[in-house]
Amino acid sequence: MFVPITCQEEACRGATAADNSNSCYELVAASSFGKCQEMCLSQPRHCKGFEFSRGRCEIWTRPEGILSSYKLTGFTCFRNDLAPVFSPVDGGKDRACRGATSLGNSAS
Repeated sequence: MFVPITCQEEACRGATAADNSNSCYELVAASSFGKCQEMCLSQPRHCKGFEFSRGRCEIWTRPEGILSSYKLTGFTCFRNDLAPVFSPVDGGKDRACRGATSLGNSAS
Protein backbone atom coordinates (compact mmCIF):
# COMPACT_ATOMS: atom_id res chain seq x y z
CA MET A 1 0.00 0.00 0.00
CA PHE A 2 1.43 3.36 -1.01
CA VAL A 3 0.85 6.24 1.32
CA PRO A 4 1.75 9.81 0.44
CA ILE A 5 4.48 10.92 2.82
CA THR A 6 2.90 14.39 2.71
CA CYS A 7 0.81 16.30 0.20
CA GLN A 8 1.86 16.78 -3.39
CA GLU A 9 4.69 19.19 -4.11
CA GLU A 10 7.09 17.16 -1.96
CA ALA A 11 10.20 15.22 -2.99
CA CYS A 12 11.29 12.08 -1.11
CA ARG A 13 14.20 12.23 1.29
CA GLY A 14 15.96 9.83 3.65
CA ALA A 15 16.60 10.63 7.31
CA THR A 16 16.36 14.41 6.86
CA ALA A 17 15.12 16.90 4.26
CA ALA A 18 18.73 17.19 3.03
CA ASP A 19 19.26 13.41 2.67
CA ASN A 20 19.04 12.85 -1.09
CA SER A 21 22.09 10.72 -1.78
CA ASN A 22 22.17 8.87 -5.13
CA SER A 23 22.57 5.68 -3.11
CA CYS A 24 19.03 6.14 -1.69
CA TYR A 25 17.22 5.53 -4.99
CA GLU A 26 17.36 4.23 -8.55
CA LEU A 27 16.48 6.76 -11.24
CA VAL A 28 14.27 5.25 -13.97
CA ALA A 29 12.29 6.63 -16.90
CA ALA A 30 8.52 6.47 -16.43
CA SER A 31 6.01 8.20 -18.68
CA SER A 32 3.35 8.37 -15.98
CA PHE A 33 2.69 8.18 -12.26
CA GLY A 34 1.10 4.74 -12.84
CA LYS A 35 4.22 3.39 -14.60
CA CYS A 36 6.41 4.65 -11.76
CA GLN A 37 4.14 2.95 -9.23
CA GLU A 38 4.21 -0.29 -11.28
CA MET A 39 8.00 -0.28 -11.27
CA CYS A 40 7.98 -0.03 -7.49
CA LEU A 41 5.32 -2.74 -7.12
CA SER A 42 7.39 -5.08 -9.30
CA GLN A 43 10.00 -5.18 -6.52
CA PRO A 44 7.91 -4.98 -3.31
CA ARG A 45 10.61 -6.10 -0.87
CA HIS A 46 13.22 -3.77 -2.36
CA CYS A 47 11.18 -0.63 -3.09
CA LYS A 48 10.56 1.54 -0.03
CA GLY A 49 8.55 4.06 -2.08
CA PHE A 50 8.81 6.29 -5.11
CA GLU A 51 9.00 9.88 -6.22
CA PHE A 52 7.42 10.99 -9.49
CA SER A 53 7.74 14.19 -11.50
CA ARG A 54 7.04 14.73 -15.22
CA GLY A 55 8.41 11.46 -16.60
CA ARG A 56 11.09 11.17 -13.92
CA CYS A 57 10.81 8.35 -11.41
CA GLU A 58 12.97 7.59 -8.39
CA ILE A 59 12.54 4.11 -6.92
CA TRP A 60 13.62 4.52 -3.31
CA THR A 61 15.66 1.57 -2.03
CA ARG A 62 17.22 3.11 1.09
CA PRO A 63 17.13 0.24 3.66
CA GLU A 64 15.73 2.47 6.41
CA GLY A 65 13.00 3.75 4.09
CA ILE A 66 11.74 7.27 3.35
CA LEU A 67 11.63 9.24 6.57
CA SER A 68 11.44 12.81 5.34
CA SER A 69 10.48 15.00 2.40
CA TYR A 70 11.42 18.31 0.82
CA LYS A 71 9.03 20.95 -0.56
CA LEU A 72 9.51 20.89 -4.34
CA THR A 73 6.95 21.99 -6.93
CA GLY A 74 5.93 19.29 -9.41
CA PHE A 75 7.09 16.33 -7.31
CA THR A 76 5.09 13.72 -5.41
CA CYS A 77 6.53 11.28 -2.87
CA PHE A 78 4.89 8.00 -1.86
CA ARG A 79 6.14 5.59 0.79
CA ASN A 80 5.52 1.84 0.47
CA ASP A 81 4.33 0.88 3.95
CA LEU A 82 4.42 -2.83 3.06
CA ALA A 83 8.16 -2.84 2.33
CA PRO A 84 10.20 -4.34 5.15
CA VAL A 85 12.41 -1.97 7.07
CA PHE A 86 15.11 -3.53 9.19
CA SER A 87 16.25 -2.05 12.49
CA PRO A 88 19.22 -3.08 14.62
CA VAL A 89 18.33 -5.10 17.71
CA ASP A 90 19.98 -3.89 20.91
CA GLY A 91 22.09 -1.52 18.83
CA GLY A 92 22.98 -4.24 16.30
CA LYS A 93 26.74 -4.16 16.89
CA ASP A 94 28.30 -7.26 18.47
CA ARG A 95 24.87 -8.94 18.77
CA ALA A 96 23.72 -12.37 17.61
CA CYS A 97 20.10 -13.21 16.83
CA ARG A 98 18.31 -15.48 19.29
CA GLY A 99 14.81 -16.77 19.96
CA ALA A 100 12.63 -16.31 23.00
CA THR A 101 15.65 -16.37 25.36
CA SER A 102 19.34 -15.63 25.04
CA LEU A 103 19.90 -19.41 24.72
CA GLY A 104 17.32 -19.81 21.91
CA ASN A 105 19.57 -20.69 18.97
CA SER A 106 17.70 -23.58 17.37
CA ALA A 107 18.09 -23.98 13.59
CA SER A 108 14.27 -24.07 13.35
